[in-house]
Amino acid sequence: MSGETHNFRREVMEEQPDLPLTPMIDIIFQLLIFFMFALKFSGGEGWLYARFPTNMGPDYQRTPPISIQRVRVKLLWVRKGVAQPTWNDLIRQPYQDPKGDKGCVYLKADRIPCGTPGKPDWCKLLQYIRVAKSRFRPTRHFRSLPVIIEASKMVPFKYVIYALNTVLKAGVTKITFAAPEIPIK
Repeated sequence: MSGETHNFRREVMEEQPDLPLTPMIDIIFQLLIFFMFALKFSGGEGWLYARFPTNMGPDYQRTPPISIQRVRVKLLWVRKGVAQPTWNDLIRQPYQDPKGDKGCVYLKADRIPCGTPGKPDWCKLLQYIRVAKSRFRPTRHFRSLPVIIEASKMVPFKYVIYALNTVLKAGVTKITFAAPEIPIK
């Protein structure tokens, strides 16, 4: 080995700087899963999830007939100052009373007025429902008196709650909310 010369070339390997992708992908997936669960658990506070019936659409038909043994509580929004409201005194659309100061609530139970416009008589409604409940005869489909609460869209929601509380105070458990009936002219 003594006379031989070796040529060693020094090769310099240049490394390109790169980011480690595997840990970054893991972190992104963990963040994605965290935010998916965080959004799932945070619901709206104070929201009442309810679906109210509508009286519109291609499949709309009149309210289905119910047995005669029922009570229909109607909450209407009528013009102020009218003693005996008629169909023409109803305020049906928000553009007719945008601020809500032209109308007042009118309470009826099966076509019988309970109070006067602007002054609903909840005691009279309670008495009417108790009498109807005492006369009720259970059927195969209805074990207790069915009560339908129907409110115009202009009626403030607090009156719907007053009606619901009055019906519950009478001891009725079969309560239904319905869209207002639209008479055919």
